[in-house]
Amino acid sequence: MSLKPGEQKAASVWLPEDVVANKGRFEKHQRLITPSDFRKVFKTRLRSSDSQFLVLASENGLPFSRLGLAVSKDKLRKAVSRNNIKRLIRESFRTNTENLTGLDLVVLPQKKINISDRQTLRVSLGLHWRTISGAKTANNPD
Repeated sequence: MSLKPGEQKAASVWLPEDVVANKGRFEKHQRLITPSDFRKVFKTRLRSSDSQFLVLASENGLPFSRLGLAVSKDKLRKAVSRNNIKRLIRESFRTNTENLTGLDLVVLPQKKINISDRQTLRVSLGLHWRTISGAKTANNPD
């Protein structure tokens, strides 16, 4: 798209409505980036675990949720496997963000994760999202 002479490119200003408008993408504001953000989530007691994943959560006071990934070489030796797991987690998070509003989440794969069964991993993450959102509403009845 080219601009005609005299036209200015509109400044992109983030507003909460943008979160809903960009449902198909995993935006930068939806990521936990700083070590202090991760520390805050690791200190909380809101967690869900099974044989595939450990999910930690903390309320963030924002109108959207944020995701952090901690996928180490200790758990998955091959970079391809680590990247596939991260992609699967981001996809699941992106499709379930409306249920997780106001939470910071960190997902860690378990040592015995079965990376070949993607359907089981998707189901596992779906159960974690429901557990965490249910625990949040139980702790914070509006």
